[in-house]
Amino acid sequence: MGVEAGAEITMIQNICHAGCEEECRRIAREVPGYHFYPDVHATDGVPDATLEQMEEWGFQLVSNHAAMKGATKGMMEYFSENFKNKNTVYTENDEFYDMGHIFTPFEMEDWIERDKKYVTYEAELREKNK
Repeated sequence: MGVEAGAEITMIQNICHAGCEEECRRIAREVPGYHFYPDVHATDGVPDATLEQMEEWGFQLVSNHAAMKGATKGMMEYFSENFKNKNTVYTENDEFYDMGHIFTPFEMEDWIERDKKYVTYEAELREKNK
């Protein structure tokens, strides 16, 4: 229904589990556009799917809720220590703190190249769906 409504990216809920390969491949075959794997997950310490497998199965996008949980844990740690100490010395002395606003996983040129790939892919999709 999302594709019919014009969505260019599709995320199918509840496919992030061990043994999901066939279901993922079917989605990639039958649903046009970008495919979004809803969350990197592991069962009993073993990844349910690697990023390489997800890509092979036809998924271009992935989320990682563990990163969100890690960020929340860090914020809670900073807050707890600062509250306990009634100052921000703990936070300001942390080795990560110095990275501040300069921390970015991609350089601007990388973002531009990624954007060009998306625009090209989007044009190909439009042409194919005429």
